[in-house]
Amino acid sequence: MSFSENDDLATMIIVDSIFGFTTHKMNIRFRPNRRLAPQWKTVVEQFQRHLDYERCFNELTSIGNWHDHLLLRKSPIQLTAFKEHVKKLESDYSNRLFLSVRR
Repeated sequence: MSFSENDDLATMIIVDSIFGFTTHKMNIRFRPNRRLAPQWKTVVEQFQRHLDYERCFNELTSIGNWHDHLLLRKSPIQLTAFKEHVKKLESDYSNRLFLSVRR
């Protein structure tokens, strides 16, 4: 799984679900899953309250069966890289939330 694949997928789950629209993707053939966006948005909003990265990741990956398909296609190293990328976006999101609250 390349950086662009990780970024496209993680951005779809975290950023696009919050914004409510599809942001730019690196892979022009990327097909977003809009059906799960409302559920992902709920999980990310709950993350604002508990700030538990592992819990958020587990909840995001338990929605639908997309993660099951990812597990079948990717190596453990690729899956770890994806998880770290999601956590990075979670961290960016929580830091921006903190900054907006402090202002």
